[in-house]
Amino acid sequence: MVNKQPLLSVLLLTILISGCFPSDKDISTDRIIPSPSANPSEKDPYDLTESAPCLSDYLQVSTAEIVDYEWSEENNFLYFSLSTEPGKTLAYSVKERLVVEYPADSPRVNPTPEKEKVTFVAQGKGSLYDYYYSPDQKMLLFTTISKADVPTPTKNIEGETFTDKPLIQDLYLLDTDQESSSYLGKLEGLIQQVLWSEDGSKAVIDMGFRSPVPLGPDYLYIIDTLAPKLAVLKPRNENDVPPIPKAISPDGMSLVIAPFEKDDSWKIINTQTGNEDTVNLPPQTFLLWFLDNDHVLIVFRQEDMSWSVALHDLPNQKMEKVYAEDLAIHPWTSNPASLSYNKKHLAIVDANSFLHVLSLCPVNR
Repeated sequence: MVNKQPLLSVLLLTILISGCFPSDKDISTDRIIPSPSANPSEKDPYDLTESAPCLSDYLQVSTAEIVDYEWSEENNFLYFSLSTEPGKTLAYSVKERLVVEYPADSPRVNPTPEKEKVTFVAQGKGSLYDYYYSPDQKMLLFTTISKADVPTPTKNIEGETFTDKPLIQDLYLLDTDQESSSYLGKLEGLIQQVLWSEDGSKAVIDMGFRSPVPLGPDYLYIIDTLAPKLAVLKPRNENDVPPIPKAISPDGMSLVIAPFEKDDSWKIINTQTGNEDTVNLPPQTFLLWFLDNDHVLIVFRQEDMSWSVALHDLPNQKMEKVYAEDLAIHPWTSNPASLSYNKKHLAIVDANSFLHVLSLCPVNR
């Protein structure tokens, strides 16, 4: 028979401690929450290994508005910057529950390469127009354009910027371990965003449906980076509802499309065939894929305007909450939530732009 008393004691102690979070001290040195286990021989209930017990754990990390944040690849740190301390990087230790100042001379995970380096790669192919790195920085998509072909936007009576001249870009793919790039073809219009699969094998190019330049013939393109090839995923059609791509699966085989109108349905597009399936998801939802390519963690707004976190089984259309309490999440930021690389910790930006970490349990996907 399992003795539940130690786990219950830990839970009660954690609740008592969490109400005493010091907000008036230097966050760069203070412990956020003491370790729930004073005895090092006892298992830490927040250690999210398969053999350890686990509690869903929601901790406030910052006491000021954050500017940006990202997880380390080793899953042990959450890096972030505060609006009150520009230029300083802080690091929250998941294991120690500490926030410390990150050394200025230490590179953060996946730093964005300088534009000068990309410009050098594009030499001889025209003027660099735009570029997009894969999450692991091993693949680089970039576009070039002839200076003579750059449209000059003007403003109409309503003050909107527009031009009648098409924007034609040449698209290239570079494996950063190689010296030469592959030419993929021409794109007409302005790139809205590029969604990379986690393994870098696929990239979806979203051309958007609003642009200051004339729209091209297609909404979405899919790129296979292993056998460099550009293909149309969704052509533009006046009778179609414009797609709003939200998240691509880790293997790049599935793309989740958000509804254009409130009464529309969420869709999943097979990036190989272009076939679509309807998915039952709440209207306002942020999605984060798990590595099995069948489950997504969803952060969604409920009818009472509060937010919740749930695990969604896409093939079986089943959803279950992974955290019992409702949350206050910033609805307008472009990056309100982010999963750690091991998919066991969720960083959340709340309604005040403060940073929190939700340790998920049990989520082994």
